[in-house]
Amino acid sequence: MPDKKKTEKVYAKHTFTTEELKDIASELARKVNEQATAEDEKKSITSSLKARLDELVARINKLSENYNSGFDYRDIECELRLDFDAKLRRYFNVETGETVKEEPLRPEDYQQSMDMEPDKLDIPDDLPVSTGEPEIEPEAVGFPDLPEDSQEELDNA
Repeated sequence: MPDKKKTEKVYAKHTFTTEELKDIASELARKVNEQATAEDEKKSITSSLKARLDELVARINKLSENYNSGFDYRDIECELRLDFDAKLRRYFNVETGETVKEEPLRPEDYQQSMDMEPDKLDIPDDLPVSTGEPEIEPEAVGFPDLPEDSQEELDNA
């Protein structure tokens, strides 16, 4: 009876062919690029998440501070009233009427202001406009009360 060939798989050493080595090198290069891309994405995502977390922490800290103190500082629209008797500038919240701030009068508070906007000034329409030129000839102006020799001295000066 002839021997019947029997095959089995056995775990053993295999030496790669040149073609197999080229395929391995190509796949290796692709995987190195994929790894670098994934690491860059990880850095970007980590950086983005860190920035987001930093914003959240800052907002939480501010809210906590506001809650614990019961107030914060902000720009408030105020009406300024000058109290010359008390020598104070008083600022009142226009929405609530509450006194927001008091401070000593400033030197400029004692100066009377004048509204100098042209449309608010009462200037007659027929007011003559100066050209900057003298309206009287300088030679026509003399000094009649002076003696003649004094007049000559003035003219020669």
